Amino acid sequence: MLPHFRPFALLFLVLAVPLGLWLLLDGSGRADSVRLSGRTLTESGEPLGGVILTARGLSPIGNGHGEGEAHTTQSDEDGMFDLSGLPPGMIELLATHDGFMETSLEVGPIADGGGLQGVELVLASRSLARISGMLGSSVSDIAGREVWMVSLDNREGDRTRTDKGGRFQFIDLVPGKYGLWLKPKDKNQGRFGFRDGASAPESPVVELHGGDVCHVVLEGR
Repeated sequence: MLPHFRPFALLFLVLAVPLGLWLLLDGSGRADSVRLSGRTLTESGEPLGGVILTARGLSPIGNGHGEGEAHTTQSDEDGMFDLSGLPPGMIELLATHDGFMETSLEVGPIADGGGLQGVELVLASRSLARISGMLGSSVSDIAGREVWMVSLDNREGDRTRTDKGGRFQFIDLVPGKYGLWLKPKDKNQGRFGFRDGASAPESPVVELHGGDVCHVVLEGR
């Protein structure tokens, strides 16, 4: 009677092999075999350890992206990290660390079975900066003068007035580029300030990093 069971055994093999391969994949017919490695750095280029890195596969859905399963690791004391078992295609990397601003990076597309080495993520310090300044010799009346400040990154601004010695400051500033200028004392001198990120020659532009204290001398009328 054994010969009568051979067709059934053959049918079992035909069905079992594809099913086994399907289970070895991710259930959708796609292997998770992509590997990413690299390092995390500070703005000064120093290795930054203890960074939490989360990687997700980005699958095209319409005009947007669909997020896949998250894979997480942590960079070592030298800032090195290694992520494996990722899906092929575009991959988003998210890096977080206490005291630093969150940063993200999209890499790819990466083919199935491939990988990418030398990925670098630079994290900016959350430390706030400060601009401290005084009016220069070209300014006749220095007390109570209005000083303007604008972020060239997001166009947000602020203003303050000088003390009796012509000194002023702006505190709790996030890293970025800022423009400064002195409001003309004579209102008939017309408009003043920035247009499209440009400044007058006497209006300095400063670039701040986390924890910076920038000292400036502001000229004007």
